Amino acid sequence: MARIENAVEITVCEDSGFVAYERDLEKDNIIITDTKRVSIYCLTDHKCIQSWFVRQNSPFTSQAVYDVESQSYVAVKKNKNLIKWFKETTDLTKVKPVVLSTAVCCLLPQVNSSTLVVFENGAVAELEQVLIEPKQVHQSTLPDVFELKDVTVCCQGNQIKVYFLAQNTKDTVWSVFISEHGSESLGQQIALQNPDKDASPVHYSFLTLEGSVRLITIWSNGDVCLSVIPFFTTEDHLKCRPLLTVKSHTAVTWLGENYFAIAGVKGLDKNKPDTRFLTIWDSKFGSLQAKRELPVTRRDTQITSIYATEESILLRRDALIVAYKFTCPEASLASALGCLRNQEIQNSVTVQANWKPHAMKAVENITMKENLLKEAMNKDKCPTEEKFACACKNLLGHLNAEKFPDSCYLASLLQFVANRCTEEKQFWPKQTLLEIIEFCNISASSCKEFLNVVLEKEETEILTGCLKNMSDVPEKVIVKTLQIYLRNNKDKCSVELMDSSEEGTICNPFSQDLAEAVNNVLNCTFNDVFMLEHLKILNLEDVLVLVQYLYFLISIFDHSDEVKVEMVIDWLCLLLDSHYSALVISNKAKTLLVKLHIAVEKQVQFSRQLQSLQGLLYPVLNSTSFTGQNSKHNNGLYSIEVVKLF
Repeated sequence: MARIENAVEITVCEDSGFVAYERDLEKDNIIITDTKRVSIYCLTDHKCIQSWFVRQNSPFTSQAVYDVESQSYVAVKKNKNLIKWFKETTDLTKVKPVVLSTAVCCLLPQVNSSTLVVFENGAVAELEQVLIEPKQVHQSTLPDVFELKDVTVCCQGNQIKVYFLAQNTKDTVWSVFISEHGSESLGQQIALQNPDKDASPVHYSFLTLEGSVRLITIWSNGDVCLSVIPFFTTEDHLKCRPLLTVKSHTAVTWLGENYFAIAGVKGLDKNKPDTRFLTIWDSKFGSLQAKRELPVTRRDTQITSIYATEESILLRRDALIVAYKFTCPEASLASALGCLRNQEIQNSVTVQANWKPHAMKAVENITMKENLLKEAMNKDKCPTEEKFACACKNLLGHLNAEKFPDSCYLASLLQFVANRCTEEKQFWPKQTLLEIIEFCNISASSCKEFLNVVLEKEETEILTGCLKNMSDVPEKVIVKTLQIYLRNNKDKCSVELMDSSEEGTICNPFSQDLAEAVNNVLNCTFNDVFMLEHLKILNLEDVLVLVQYLYFLISIFDHSDEVKVEMVIDWLCLLLDSHYSALVISNKAKTLLVKLHIAVEKQVQFSRQLQSLQGLLYPVLNSTSFTGQNSKHNNGLYSIEVVKLF
């Protein structure tokens, strides 16, 4: 059966008006667009890998998409300003927009052709054509009384059809309009027909298949219906086949040909009637395949949109986006007849019944893990740190460090420790926590409260373990950890820049222990945009000693195993950008910046010399003598060439 894994929060659109999701060129990357910026987010590493910003008075009004034909990104600002930029572009404010004559509804990227621009009046044109003739007036392909709700494209051979879902603004009639791509005439109209005449669609999702289009709709009376539209059809009415009825629905999306997801469903747990769930259903049999309890937020925010990739479901709750990994097997009658076991604890792994004997053993194994977790989280059974350590040792002995779901138990355990140590000030099992953190890769986003407690206690040893073993550590935590390292070792830091009088070598301002700790921070993955903001909390003294240490690293040639030169350069740029004014004014920084400039110049000169050497070696590498084809002494394995440089 299907399975939904634990949630990972994405905060790239915080405090901004969300616009849409879209797939990027890379399989595991997603493009998230809000009114202020476009962000490329990696769903595997849970990191924002690139962002582009626009001015506040020129917001995005359509989702950004990747155009395969031009290998560039495209988006629309202020409804009519179309912009195109490349991955290497750093400043979108310098990209000149193309002003169109008609407002744009959305952009539809195509796998093997140019992106399609869909206008609000239903007209569709290729991106290349729009850029060539931006002032061209595009005729409406929808009646004036209809409001466009959604659109998709279906191909069969060389023929392309565009499907519009639209609502009549004068009554409750919803229709699907089908038009040939390139045609400016009104397309074929098919009215949606539901048994309940008083109901209307409230949520919907298109799925394009070869030779047909499927439409899943949730109606106001709770009916979830499936409609199949053949590529060639003469029908005037589109029948909606009821699949199931749900309560408190919020959003729906397709997960593939045989599965769809509905977020916000209530009534699936008798003990928790008001609890909302993310659910996966089988479109063939209308059966529940998987469910995951949605956490209650502080403001109990509603789910306003849902989107799915091959492996992840993305939910938006106001300014917060939450990602869930999921798996769906091939649809079968056996999977449709399966049933879900109610989850008894938060963050537990979903297990389904299976008729195979080895599956029953797996259920027993997970039940045992859950019982061990409950025991460790029971204050009455583990009143002391010693008994808690013993319970954790038993739990770790039954977990698999290389198996992802097992990390869910440890994330819940760390959250429990964070809550308990807040109530019991003396409770802090440091050694046990280190063993838990080092056991497997735990997602930092799943135990935020624990990280906050560790920062508050300034536990440097545990912080080091978190940076080494946890994934997606927030930039705020990285900077605060660095600040704690420097504060606790202030006496061991030398702010004055000195050269050895005997050998002229650069001195390391840190002790060996502090240097190892700082290197651990420098090697963390981060997003430049967010890191730049958080680095501003450092004072000038901390920045100076950090720049001095980076100057030491970039001046030596034996630090490849400690910190890569690329990371050193990134940190230097971020520190200089975040404290530019203070460094320019400070007298202490002048000598350091001059020496840093000389060191960087040497590196650039060395790089240019390597490029020149590459040019000299190129003719040798491509000569016939190098291949040894005409050599009498060629043994077919290798040859040695001597190059004399004058």
